[in-house]
Amino acid sequence: MPSDRIPLIINVVIPLLMIVLSVPLVYEKIPPNRWYGFRTPKTFSSDSMWYRTNKLGGQYFIVAALVQLVALIVLALTWPGAAAQVTQWGILPAAPLLVAVLLWFLRMRKF
Repeated sequence: MPSDRIPLIINVVIPLLMIVLSVPLVYEKIPPNRWYGFRTPKTFSSDSMWYRTNKLGGQYFIVAALVQLVALIVLALTWPGAAAQVTQWGILPAAPLLVAVLLWFLRMRKF
């Protein structure tokens, strides 16, 4: 495999993994635990708070991952070598994830 494809694969695997990990949260399949989900004192305050906040967080992560995939496709089609550059900068993998977490925290303040 050519080394120029490795960043492309990384940039595709990260959002797909985010989606796979978020789907069980959206469908409320993950009970309160210390390893998987949005774990804060507030989410542990009750089962209903756990499921409600993790569902919202999972939805935000899925949207962020889809934005990340679309951005990757647009960059790959318009800017040769973009996958390698954005992986080095950390922009494409990190930006949508950070936005999703920020939106989740802002929304949590209203719960």
